[in-house]
Amino acid sequence: MENPITLAIILISAIMSYLAEEKPYYKSKWLVSPYFIKHRQEYYRMISGGFIHQGYLHLGINMYVLFMFGKYLELKFISLFGFELGLVLYATLYLFGIVFANLLSLYKYRDSPHYAALGASGAVSAIVFSMIMFDPLQGIGIIFIPNFYIPGFIFAVLYLLYSSLMANRGQDNVDHGAHFMGAVFGFLFTVAVYPPIWHEFLTKIFAWFNNVF
Repeated sequence: MENPITLAIILISAIMSYLAEEKPYYKSKWLVSPYFIKHRQEYYRMISGGFIHQGYLHLGINMYVLFMFGKYLELKFISLFGFELGLVLYATLYLFGIVFANLLSLYKYRDSPHYAALGASGAVSAIVFSMIMFDPLQGIGIIFIPNFYIPGFIFAVLYLLYSSLMANRGQDNVDHGAHFMGAVFGFLFTVAVYPPIWHEFLTKIFAWFNNVF
């Protein structure tokens, strides 16, 4: 079966999100709560919060993006590292992407009992940015804007700038800091496990600039 990890993540996320929607008890136990993580040592929340979502639209968008990018990235990891190691590294990217994405919130809200977060956006950002490292010229579309694509590396710059700006403003209920941190982790993890990607990434971008300008 192709993409076993991607499909497993989608299935687990769907089941846990359904349970969290139908049973508030599960949502309260699975949310990323920096206060409970620090004061009650409920470290599992660093992972469980990445598998539940605020409604089915939130779930659908995250899982759609994960599937569109993850199905190619998972096969890329398998082709580079072999089947077993490729799956392990891909799963590690996703799971640690959840953790890394929550580090800023964990520090900032460690003594705030009413703060909580949820969603896979940070881990999905890690998947997207890892894929961009392998194919920086691949056009990326914007959801709800048909037939509009920009090169992946340009999307990456705009995404980081936007996430940083919105995180500093803090005027909505979206954890933009988690998006930023997840994206950065995807970049760092990919370079760490496959160092040649950095040279390949820059070579493709320089070639693009030479062709365009």
